[in-house]
Amino acid sequence: SEAARIIYPPAPRSIMVTKGQRLVLECVASGIPTPLVTWAKDGQDLSFHNNTRFLLSNLLIDAVSDGDSGTYICRADNGMGSASAATVLYDVQVFEPPQVTVELQQQEVVYGETVRFTCQARGKPTPSVMWLHNSWPLAQSSRHRFTSRVLRVLNVGPQDEGLYQCMAENGLGSSHASARLVTVSTGISSGKRLPSIYRPLSPDKVLKDQPPIRSGATGAMLPLDCSELPGQILPADAPIILSQPRTGKADSYELTWRPRHE
Repeated sequence: SEAARIIYPPAPRSIMVTKGQRLVLECVASGIPTPLVTWAKDGQDLSFHNNTRFLLSNLLIDAVSDGDSGTYICRADNGMGSASAATVLYDVQVFEPPQVTVELQQQEVVYGETVRFTCQARGKPTPSVMWLHNSWPLAQSSRHRFTSRVLRVLNVGPQDEGLYQCMAENGLGSSHASARLVTVSTGISSGKRLPSIYRPLSPDKVLKDQPPIRSGATGAMLPLDCSELPGQILPADAPIILSQPRTGKADSYELTWRPRHE
């Protein structure tokens, strides 16, 4: 008779494997009688584990996941006394290439505003994130402020237009997401957004020099001359705006309104 012993591996091993790859842990044992080989992970028997299968005395995992990281023990025993069992350890670490999980969204911003891009990346080891503008890395500045998750561009101007990228790397690979920033000068953008400087005035100023309409009419279409709007704050007695502004020519727009106090 001969006590069980493990021929391979001759010593504990550390294994690094990429998520999704196949993992084979070898365990070659000898002894008389032939020893029985069993496997455990973090102290738990793997005989009935759904994610593993066995080929002779080797342990196979077809596609490793995050939960497969841990300490694996191969044990060989042929019942020949207390010294008849032999063990060997595998320390397995599952790594994951970076993946950007949130796509950036295209944005349209008026000059002088602040734009914000959000990026969410995962991986193991944790990936480092770099922000790029038109393929050039961005540096922290008074107008460019960012973390690994958020980029803010302050006081947007025409020089900020273009392609923004979030690039994640962790030594196993890289991943990125991109979005385009469109900037528009002060005025109504292609999205029909009314700039903040155009604020409705009091009814008497709104109606001044405009074609007469029936007093108190609700839902009337009123052409407004915006060429001399001074950007005043809306007074308490201003009319209630019922529709988005529609522009037909430069410096003017139309909207549907009703008096605030009927």
